[in-house]
Amino acid sequence: MDVMTENNLVPKLRFSDFQDEWISNSFGELLISSRLGGNYANSESLTENPLIKMGNLGRGNIVLDKVQYIEQGETLDNKDLIEYGDLFFNTRNTLDLVGKVAIWKNELSRAFYNSNLMYIKFDNNFFMNYRLNSFEGIKGLRRLATGTTSVAAIYTKDLLKLKLTVPSLLEQQKIVSFLSAVDEKLKQLTKKKELLEEYKKGIMQRIFSQELRFRDNSGNNYPDWEEQMLGDFSKFYRGHSYNSKNVKNSGLLVLRSSNIKKGHLVLNKDLQFVDKRCKSEIQLRYNDIVICMANGSKRLVGKSGVYLGNYEGDITVGAFCSIMRSERLISKYILQSIQYRRYLHILLAGTNINNLKTSELNDLKFFIPSSKEEDKKIYNFLSSIDSKIELVSTQIENTKAFKKGLLQQMFV
Repeated sequence: MDVMTENNLVPKLRFSDFQDEWISNSFGELLISSRLGGNYANSESLTENPLIKMGNLGRGNIVLDKVQYIEQGETLDNKDLIEYGDLFFNTRNTLDLVGKVAIWKNELSRAFYNSNLMYIKFDNNFFMNYRLNSFEGIKGLRRLATGTTSVAAIYTKDLLKLKLTVPSLLEQQKIVSFLSAVDEKLKQLTKKKELLEEYKKGIMQRIFSQELRFRDNSGNNYPDWEEQMLGDFSKFYRGHSYNSKNVKNSGLLVLRSSNIKKGHLVLNKDLQFVDKRCKSEIQLRYNDIVICMANGSKRLVGKSGVYLGNYEGDITVGAFCSIMRSERLISKYILQSIQYRRYLHILLAGTNINNLKTSELNDLKFFIPSSKEEDKKIYNFLSSIDSKIELVSTQIENTKAFKKGLLQQMFV
């Protein structure tokens, strides 16, 4: 690839065997055909006909985290049956999400799409998927959006006038081949992370059921595990209280439930600072465990993350969280165990109050190693798996950043 000089119709980064300027066309001139999907009654109940909706469109890819299904007995139109390489456009959504474009890569063997999505066809759908999800593409589509923050739309008459620069079909194919290789790398890394997470889940289940035991350095068994309550080896501290007047652009960092992600604390976004000092005992210390004690969503109550001492200023947690300070290293993994999740299900079942009490956590019973040496071995073993997962996560984020840079420089 060559880095090109400044020119409105030539990308900054380009394959050296292409020299011609890109051609400016309207969306309508490039479009071969388009149509909206059907109106289908749908539910979350499993049927043989998954329904792809606007919530399933990511930036360039189809997301299957939440799939709904067409109800049994609905009349289906085969024109709405999705095929490999079909490209879709989100005509209406919130202001920041409207105009998403994504391509279908046979994520499911069979699926339909509904009337909130527009099927669009070009000479090279894969190229146009990258083109419309490039920096320039997203910027152009966002300019067309009209409406409020919560309800916005891009109208077809405006979309058809959108100006797009595109190269020859041969150069399009070369770009697609290159970016597809990057996507394949992302896919492989994501799969590797999923497999590591499944391995960790399985090995933790074997450890906490005592099916898998460690031995001491002489090869002898450690003493039998003993049942203890969390409160026997841990202390809990409820978080910092403040009001909206205390919220500032700097000061004491207060972590909330949104900062807890899959056993980690996220310290680079969604941060809140206050000018009200907290008690010294609730300033976070290395290896403190932050627990979400209350949340509007029941599934988020009880989630936890470990503080690794990786913040230079003063840091604490909000009133809807608690700090668990434990003398046992294994405590971090106790709160990731199946037994802990079962306890949460029991504590939160049959109530509309989505919160935990410190007294409830104190009384939770677990079998733990009698030997602190075995405790440390288990901690080190599971931490080594966490390190591998974290390494792959970093590789995924770096690859995403690399792709984002390509999308910004390879298109005009």
